Amino acid sequence: MESVPLKDNSQGCVDIHFWIGSGSSNDEAGVAAIKSVELDDFLGGFPIQHRETEGNESKQFLSYFRSGMRLCNGGFESGFNKVVDVLQPSLFQIKGKKRPIMSELDTIGWSSMNNGDVFILIGKNHIFIWTGKNSNHMERVGAIRIANELKNELSRFRLSIVILDDGQESDQLSADEHADFTSFLPLETKDSELQKTTGDKIDWSLSDEQYEKDERSMVKLYRCKERE
Repeated sequence: MESVPLKDNSQGCVDIHFWIGSGSSNDEAGVAAIKSVELDDFLGGFPIQHRETEGNESKQFLSYFRSGMRLCNGGFESGFNKVVDVLQPSLFQIKGKKRPIMSELDTIGWSSMNNGDVFILIGKNHIFIWTGKNSNHMERVGAIRIANELKNELSRFRLSIVILDDGQESDQLSADEHADFTSFLPLETKDSELQKTTGDKIDWSLSDEQYEKDERSMVKLYRCKERE
């Protein structure tokens, strides 16, 4: 089917979003902006352009992902999109309320985690859902849904899902689950490494409410006009 530029705006408002990941280069961001302008011109100049940055996505952009977003580390092909012979252990953070965002973390360890969110660990034989004691209900529901999606995508590895509550790991793990989980997240180092959202020293950056407040504070209004 041949693409035809818009000749009028009778088809309603058109929005163009280009998303910039936290690990993207300046060249990649520049190309995205250029392609956005080219697409705008192709569509007759009617579209509204939106620049989205990781962690500060607009509500409109997030609304397109009704089941939430999944952010994977870049720089290589995703193991979820092709058949691989070796399972790659990964740790994901689930954060947010209405539409939780799943982000792959650079390192697997308690120091990368906090008790205000939910985390998914893909181990050797299991998919672990670890729920921080201060995480919200929507994060937990989203994590279960995402874990089931991962299990289906990685069905060739026959992974089983294990749900763990913060502080009750030892009671909830069987012998083989304990061996798999603690090979990545040793329970003896948890208390000293896990980031806390409550206590004498509160890291408010881990709070969902503060996270959303910070996001709104970055919204700016600019006035553009021609020189006289």
